[in-house]
Amino acid sequence: MALLEVRGLGKRFGGLPAVDDVDLEVERAEVFAVIGPNGAGKSTLLKMISGILTPSAGSVTFDGVDITGRKPHRIRHTGIAKVLQTPRVFGTMTTRENAALGAMFGGTGGRRSERDALVIADEVLDMLSLSPKRGLPVNNLNLHEKRTLELARALAGRPRILLLDEVMAGLNPTELDTYIGVVRRVRDELGVTVVWVEHLMKAIAALADRVLVLNFGQELAQGTVDEVLSDPAVIEAYLGRGAGHDAAG
Repeated sequence: MALLEVRGLGKRFGGLPAVDDVDLEVERAEVFAVIGPNGAGKSTLLKMISGILTPSAGSVTFDGVDITGRKPHRIRHTGIAKVLQTPRVFGTMTTRENAALGAMFGGTGGRRSERDALVIADEVLDMLSLSPKRGLPVNNLNLHEKRTLELARALAGRPRILLLDEVMAGLNPTELDTYIGVVRRVRDELGVTVVWVEHLMKAIAALADRVLVLNFGQELAQGTVDEVLSDPAVIEAYLGRGAGHDAAG
């Protein structure tokens, strides 16, 4: 059984479909990428999985349990954490305190004590190379460090699935390579499954086990990176007419 199953998922706004009849299955410890043009419904899909939006149709099943339409905090406590492109941090609190909040309130199995949460925060910050900044107010961090902290806060809750929404946008090449390495470690060392909306083909090619391509809210293609990026329909709709697989470089 797949860890995450989406069946016939749809969302309409004012009668217009943002996502229309999407199916997918994500296996344990897999990096599953969702790509497509702007407005294709990628972020809407993640919002329905995480409970931010209630589907108009279809279902979301996590580890055999139907979680369709549950509140975001209840879905978070089942083991699904979401990381956004724009960091939402507590700027005057320290890096360590921010990470500890994820352990205290965002984890499975109920609330943890402050002492236990700080221990978990230290472990996660060390893994993500943020330990040298743990005593600094978050306002002192740069964008890349704040995004890494958002990931740390999510991981401190011990999730089984991470939903990443364009978390690598705007990073310079060095920061991008570092973040790619971080996501790879999260999958390989922690066994966390990743469902990931992204535009950067370099990152997709480096990390994704499988890819879903959305266009106008519907599935255009699904398969491995090589299969998807060589699909003529994907090349025309997303990569641009005349583009080829080298666009992933």
